[in-house]
Amino acid sequence: MPPVGSDGQHQGGRATPPAPESPLWLPALAQAAGGAGRLTDAAAAGALPRAKDLRAAAASQISDPRQLFDAKTLTQQQLPLQPGRVAPSGWHSGAAPALARAVHPPPPRLPAIEPRRTDTTVARERTEALTQLRAGGGGSLGGTSAEMAAAPGTSFEGEAARHHMQDPRQQHAGTDATTHASSAKSAARRGSGRAGSPAADADHVTGVDTGAGAVAFFGRHGQEGPVKFFYCSRAPEGARFRPYDLVVVPREEVRDEYFTISATGVVRIKKGAQADFTPLAEWVREAALFDAVASVGFFKHYLTGRTFRAWAKVVRRKHFRRVRAAIAARLLVSKENFQPALREIQGHVADLRSVSFCAANASHLHTLQEYVELQQQARDARAKPAVEAVVERVQKVLERVCREVQAQAALYQESVRDEAELADTTGVELGQGRSGAGRARPMVVVKKEKMERAANYARVMEELSLLGNFVRLADYLLVGGVTGRALAAAEDTLALLLAGREAGAATNKGVFTTVVSFVPGGGTVFAPDAPAVMDEINGNTIEGALALAQAAPRVLFMRAFAYLFDARPSGLNPLTMLRASPEFIAARQRINEAVAGDFMAARDAARVLEDYRKVWEFGRAWDGDAYAAQPRGLAEIRRDLVVQRSWKGLLERMKTSLVVGCLQVDAKPLKAELIPVTQAAQERIKLVLLSLAREATLAALDDLTARVAQLASRPATLDGYMGYLAMHLQQIEDRRQLVATCGQIDDMYDSLAAHEQKVPTAEQVKHDDLTEALASFQQQLAEGKEWLADAKPDQIAALQAAVADANRQLEDMAASLHSGTYIDAEADPEEVVADLEGMLQRLGGLGEALGTYNQYLSLVDQPPDEGGALMMAEKEANTRYQLWLSLRDFMASSASWTEEAVLDDDGGLLLEIEAIRAEVEEYASKAYKASKAHKDDPVGVRLKEVVDDFKEIMPLVEELANPALKMRHWEEIFALIGAEIEGNENGTGYAPFSIRHLLQFDLLDNLEKLQAIGSQASKELSLEKALAKMKADWQDLEFRVVGYRDTGTYVIGGTDDVQALLDDHIVKAQTMRSSPFLKPLEAEAVAWEKLLLQTQDLLDNWLSCQSTWQYLEPIFSSPDILAQMPEEGDKFQQPQPAAPLQVDATWRGLMDAAHGSPGVLGLAADAERLAALEEANALLEQIQKASALP
Repeated sequence: MPPVGSDGQHQGGRATPPAPESPLWLPALAQAAGGAGRLTDAAAAGALPRAKDLRAAAASQISDPRQLFDAKTLTQQQLPLQPGRVAPSGWHSGAAPALARAVHPPPPRLPAIEPRRTDTTVARERTEALTQLRAGGGGSLGGTSAEMAAAPGTSFEGEAARHHMQDPRQQHAGTDATTHASSAKSAARRGSGRAGSPAADADHVTGVDTGAGAVAFFGRHGQEGPVKFFYCSRAPEGARFRPYDLVVVPREEVRDEYFTISATGVVRIKKGAQADFTPLAEWVREAALFDAVASVGFFKHYLTGRTFRAWAKVVRRKHFRRVRAAIAARLLVSKENFQPALREIQGHVADLRSVSFCAANASHLHTLQEYVELQQQARDARAKPAVEAVVERVQKVLERVCREVQAQAALYQESVRDEAELADTTGVELGQGRSGAGRARPMVVVKKEKMERAANYARVMEELSLLGNFVRLADYLLVGGVTGRALAAAEDTLALLLAGREAGAATNKGVFTTVVSFVPGGGTVFAPDAPAVMDEINGNTIEGALALAQAAPRVLFMRAFAYLFDARPSGLNPLTMLRASPEFIAARQRINEAVAGDFMAARDAARVLEDYRKVWEFGRAWDGDAYAAQPRGLAEIRRDLVVQRSWKGLLERMKTSLVVGCLQVDAKPLKAELIPVTQAAQERIKLVLLSLAREATLAALDDLTARVAQLASRPATLDGYMGYLAMHLQQIEDRRQLVATCGQIDDMYDSLAAHEQKVPTAEQVKHDDLTEALASFQQQLAEGKEWLADAKPDQIAALQAAVADANRQLEDMAASLHSGTYIDAEADPEEVVADLEGMLQRLGGLGEALGTYNQYLSLVDQPPDEGGALMMAEKEANTRYQLWLSLRDFMASSASWTEEAVLDDDGGLLLEIEAIRAEVEEYASKAYKASKAHKDDPVGVRLKEVVDDFKEIMPLVEELANPALKMRHWEEIFALIGAEIEGNENGTGYAPFSIRHLLQFDLLDNLEKLQAIGSQASKELSLEKALAKMKADWQDLEFRVVGYRDTGTYVIGGTDDVQALLDDHIVKAQTMRSSPFLKPLEAEAVAWEKLLLQTQDLLDNWLSCQSTWQYLEPIFSSPDILAQMPEEGDKFQQPQPAAPLQVDATWRGLMDAAHGSPGVLGLAADAERLAALEEANALLEQIQKASALP
């Protein structure tokens, strides 16, 4: 250690002993005296800062490592001060008064360095020394603790100056004699201090055997101790490096390097080197730090690890040499006969590098089929012959080597009679052969020759045994070569696919040609598509290369070398190797990704063709015949022609080639597909336009020709003049439309000319005729106008005369309605109605004529006729007609009601009283209105009389039209009036009779009795309907028969609806029995009531039997119970086939029948079923009583 001064800095070649250390790090050097300046418990215990506190302090800006233990560096929490005291900010290691300054908050204790965890004796001694330092209370190097406590202003530097010692280097830099003199003086001092122990060693203190013990000693005694120095040597070296472990030795036993420990510090002395001085506190601190660092795993095991690594390195080197020697012994390249051949074989195998298993020309564009054929040709025509040639050359080399090795082996084998003589490596020559000079050869030469001969024999035999391995090696080289070329084929294919991307868009021509086309739904497809390209590349190029590698000739399996192996040898499988090769798998995957990515990019690039999809979609939907069949206007056709022309120009500018990666997207087929679409559509549209123009021309020409002919006529009659006038006015109104039509036709022919459509000559002539006809039409309009103006006055006069004559006829007809048969009440209504219908027809004709005349008047600008005479005549005629029509119709209806048969052949009523009543009321209302409007009109009076006469017999008609009347009632009526009406042949009715026939028997006089018969009939019909309704309610009603558990039979369930209906109908039936009008239905009602009561009995017995059977069935299903109650069991069920049916069998039979026919009325009408249920209930009651069951 370099010498340092009291301030810790190096001072030339001289260093003074440092002042006694601050109690901060040597707390035991200060006496714990209480009061001001008392150290804390941690300080009194000699605790040192923990390693983590030292690391935290070292992380700060500290230039000198010793500042780690300066009070200015440590925080207040790390200072070992007394509770209630704190050091001021300017306190340092020499400022003891800071211990006396008190503060209110108690600071935490100084964290202690954990003791080194070791079980060595040296560590225990150091721990004991530290303990003695903490417990020491007598002496102090810098004064007693009492003095420091009493004089807080005293500095440790003063104490160190007062007890200053000589420079240790001056003490120990002299000869050994000087050292011995110092030791003698110390011994003398120790002897004077211990005069009572003459046998004691002057430099030895009992219990102080180590450096840690010496430190503890000086901690207890300070400079006042009996011993001032201890001589120490390093502790014996162990497994770990312990530089601070010292042992106390006598002065005479020190070696070239030793230590002296005093109260001020530790001096290291080494022969031939300058002595180093370390203050005692610094020594303890460094030792503690070393222990802390040495406890870290890296430093703790550093020496052991370094030694192990050095050992492992040597072992690995030896192992490598041994393995290298073993490999060299078997390595074929090290064999003399194999080296040239192996180099030659490697040269031949290297020739395979120039062989390509695929054709990859980035400057050539292929179709998929061309690419496939090119790959096949590259493999079959070039790669396969080249591989076979290389294998053939390798085979020749192997055969030569085998011949040479075998010949050499045979030569050696012939020269050696006994292999045992090869083991004789002595220098004795049995034959005592001599050299050419006649001298015997030396034994050394003979021995050397024998050894060389044995070595050559061993070498040749070993090479002979390695021939099989050499062939295998050659095969492996060939396999490696062909697999490498197969892998290169995959990589070359990948490079070919990626070449376009690397070359850039300007020079990229692509590898494959793919044709793009549209598909319905908005997508595009490529031919070939990505799967097809990947299938061909994988299935042809890659798999073809694999197949070529697999099919390459194998020297290992050649017959020429079969004798070198005991059995058929097993070698490498190129196909398996390639398929398992990560490089091959990666290349294949990248090929697929490249193709898929390029197709995806091509799909994106093909979006520029979406502008042409509308043409493609139009071509799919285009139907020329359908287009021509639909009526279309000129504007629509012209618009369609413009669209087709624009599409044609768009297709002319269409880009037909897109290069994307390895793909050249070919759109020429798409363009070739779309161009005919526009051409065909355009030609068909032009033909449609030509046809439309032709038809329009012919129609317009015919129309104009007819109009010209009409305008050329000059009629002389009133109707003709007026018709011509109306026609002329209409022609004037139509003139603008005709001109527009002709202009539209001209536009059609202009459009045809603009679109280069040739018009046939005949159609062109028709178009010219149309132009001439339009000019003639204009001329005839002008001439007709002049003629109309000239004839107008005479035609107006004739028109007015015709109107006057029509009005005069109307007045005469209106006057005739108030005379003659029209007002004769006794006239025949049928004839009068016919005459009135004829008059109404004539009135209609005159009305139409007046309407025509009014139209004529409006044409010549004359006021129309008001039509007063027409309206008056029509009103009078219609009123008279309705009156006579009502009289005729009512007389006919009343005659049919009274004179036609009342009943049909089956006795059914033919009269509908409601219709008769409504019709009578209607005609009565008409008669009332007519009499009110025309009081003195005899026809109206007659109508009222006829209606009133019928009303008198209306009550009789109502009674006779009663639908409730049956045959028995008609018998009563006939008996009442004394009429003898015979029955018909069928016996279901009577001979035809009418109301007028019955009136002859004074039926009106017996009206009250007739009404009584009708009332009784109505009541009987009401009862009959009620009885029928009850029967209808039961018609479809059925019991709900359901299976019961696993018994194999059924039970009835849900009888609430049946019971409710049964209760209601029993009450109704009993009420009906009390009616006085039931006599005709009494037998039927009694039978119905009986059936209902029987149904009630059946239901009651059925439910009672069912509940008891459900209770007993599981009981008597048990064999044990049957054995205990055999008699009751026999009654309940049928134990033997020959026994009579008992309750269980009865129940099962009834329920099976009910399940097959569950109708309620059908089951209730069966009296035997009711009797069986009653008998079953009686037996069940006996069973319950006998077995004491509840």
